[in-house]
Amino acid sequence: MDITRPTASRITAVALVAAACIVFAGPAVRPRAEEARVVITGASAAQEQMVDWAIRRYRDAGLDGLPTLEYRFYPTRDGCGGDLGRYRAGLVRLCTSESSERYAKKYLLHEMAHAWTEANIDPGMQERFLRLRGLSIWNGVSVEWKERGIEQGAEIIAWGLGEGGVPPMLPLPIDPQGLLEAYALLTGQTPISPTVAGA
Repeated sequence: MDITRPTASRITAVALVAAACIVFAGPAVRPRAEEARVVITGASAAQEQMVDWAIRRYRDAGLDGLPTLEYRFYPTRDGCGGDLGRYRAGLVRLCTSESSERYAKKYLLHEMAHAWTEANIDPGMQERFLRLRGLSIWNGVSVEWKERGIEQGAEIIAWGLGEGGVPPMLPLPIDPQGLLEAYALLTGQTPISPTVAGA
C-alpha cells in the first residue's frame, strides 16, 4: 500500500485496492469489478499497517467487494460516540488506541464487515441469515445489540478473518458449528482464522 502524508498533523494514506470479480458457489455475494479507494486519517504508522493487514485478510479470505472506505482513527472513544468503533456510509471510525493490538484488529475487521455486508449482502440473504441464527431483525434499536443480524454478521465475519484469541461477542453459549455455517452462508467461503479448526 502506498502511504502519503500531506501534512504532519493529518495523516492520509491513499491506495488503490483491486476488487476482483469473483463468483462464489452460494448466492451470498454479488460480483463486483471496480477499484476501491482507501483513505486513512489520523492514524499512526502502526494503525496504517493494521488497515493494510485487515484489507489483506479480506482478500486472502476471498472476500473481494470491499467498497471505497475512509478509516479515521481517534485518540479517545469520543470520536466513536463512546464505542470502540463505528461504521456508516463508507466511513470506518476507530477509537481503539488504548486497546490491545488483537482487540484493535478485531474491531477493525468488525467495522469493515459492516461495509462488506452493506455492499454484498442483499435482503434475501439477510432473511436467510436471520432464520439460521434465530433472529427477528437485521438492524434496529428495538432489540439489543447482540440480537441484531447486522451485528452478529459482522462479529461472525470478524471471527472468521481474525488471528484468534478474541471470541465473537454473541449470545451465549456460542456454537462453533453454528459460526461455521453462518460464515459460509454470508460469504460462500471457509473461515481463515487459525482457531477455527479448534472451535
